[in-house]
Amino acid sequence: MPVDKGLAGKNQEGAEYMSTWTHERKETHKTIVTQVGLNLFVFNESFRKIRMKDKGCKFCRKSFVDGQHLHIAATNKGNKLLCDDCANKAIENGVPSFDRKADNSDES
Repeated sequence: MPVDKGLAGKNQEGAEYMSTWTHERKETHKTIVTQVGLNLFVFNESFRKIRMKDKGCKFCRKSFVDGQHLHIAATNKGNKLLCDDCANKAIENGVPSFDRKADNSDES
């Protein structure tokens, strides 16, 4: 059986190997969401300066875009930033929410 020389190499101890195998896995994390705060922040340059590591939704890992309203989920693992889709999914599944944008419009 011919060996693909493109996959041949040496391991850390210097022993030769003929091929490699990459194991891929998909992890499932269970997080309990107890409340969702809608429209609490806007993703912009000011937000990025303060929260440099927060660049995407903590649930689906989708990147935030400039001008996007961000939502917060109160969870059993601490507060997490959410995208629109994940916040809507939580609310559709019965999680109580409050909307800062709606609350601010009542004051005017």
